[in-house]
Amino acid sequence: MNLFSLKLKRYGLALVSVLAAFAARYILEPTLGAVAPLVLFSLAVTVSAWYGGFGPGLMATLASGFLGDYFFIEPLHTFRLSTHNLAVQVELYLFYATGIAISLMSQERFSSREKLRQLLIREREAREEAQTANRLKDEFLAAASHELRTPLSAILGWAKILLKARIDQVKSVQALETIERNATILSRLIDDLLDISRIISGRLQIDSGPVSLTPVIEAAADMIRPAADAKGIQLCLAVEPGDYQVMGDSTRLQQVVWNLLSNSVKFTPPDGRVDITLDQVGSNARITVRDTGKGISPEFLPYVFDRFRQESNKSGGMGLGMAITKNLVELHGGTIEVCSAGEGQGATFKVYIPLLEHEGSATTEYSEIEMASPTESSALARRRIVGPGSERYQG
Repeated sequence: MNLFSLKLKRYGLALVSVLAAFAARYILEPTLGAVAPLVLFSLAVTVSAWYGGFGPGLMATLASGFLGDYFFIEPLHTFRLSTHNLAVQVELYLFYATGIAISLMSQERFSSREKLRQLLIREREAREEAQTANRLKDEFLAAASHELRTPLSAILGWAKILLKARIDQVKSVQALETIERNATILSRLIDDLLDISRIISGRLQIDSGPVSLTPVIEAAADMIRPAADAKGIQLCLAVEPGDYQVMGDSTRLQQVVWNLLSNSVKFTPPDGRVDITLDQVGSNARITVRDTGKGISPEFLPYVFDRFRQESNKSGGMGLGMAITKNLVELHGGTIEVCSAGEGQGATFKVYIPLLEHEGSATTEYSEIEMASPTESSALARRRIVGPGSERYQG
């Protein structure tokens, strides 16, 4: 039932109560005469205020006073108080005052009941949030233990082989490479845990200074290239001409880009494609990471940047990377957004960071580059395509 229908029902009840009181008093007129002309109307006011609140109660008070005065108080069929004696005037004033008081008290009861309803709603929401947080904590602990145990088991296994078994040099090199690779994974996991701890406690800081985004993005792309090569994913880097100087921490900015690229490579199937572009939009540098991966369902899209959130427990990881990325971007005064057409449609992440100096207008969009001639295209953009076993420039 909507609010208008509810109000209509309450005022309707008030009107019916007054008419019922009027009918009863009219029937009893031969018996009561001039005695207690407003008693039954007081009952109508009480019922109206109790079930309807202040508005219906006030309406019932006014209607009852007018009807009682006009039909049952001498002289009949007049509203002129000056024609009544003092006792009748006092009775009418007391009736109106009592009706208004009853209406106000009933409204207070309504307000208290509404406050109680809101408290119950908030309590239920808080309980559901606590249950969700508890479930996410359990899932995070399970994921963290798995993610930490996997590389640690590999390190311990190869370390035992090196200590107890006699193996040739090739196997020794393989063992050391495996240990180094898994130790690097452990180091990143621990760094993520430390970062999320600093974010929760508000102690995550950056060392700001002038930073050029181009080498930052290139370094992150170089770091992720082996993982892309292993899956046969084509990694394409396109940088619009310009000096993309921002105030920030180069290490943390590289972490942002690496997290986005790592996420895209992780969820892109073999022989897929990941594009990263750098251009200028207004006074901001825009970093765009687009992939042809599994995409994001509309239901999960609002929670992509929440801590410990994962669309699927089978995807691996601890659900920290995107939350850390969002906080790092915001520490640089920027924003991050994500969009996806749905599952199987890939995903696009866009990071906007204020430029240190804004000179000139925004650069040409890629839709315009594609429409330009080959000569104009080479003047507008330098594209580096990194694929399995290849690195080349177009332009």
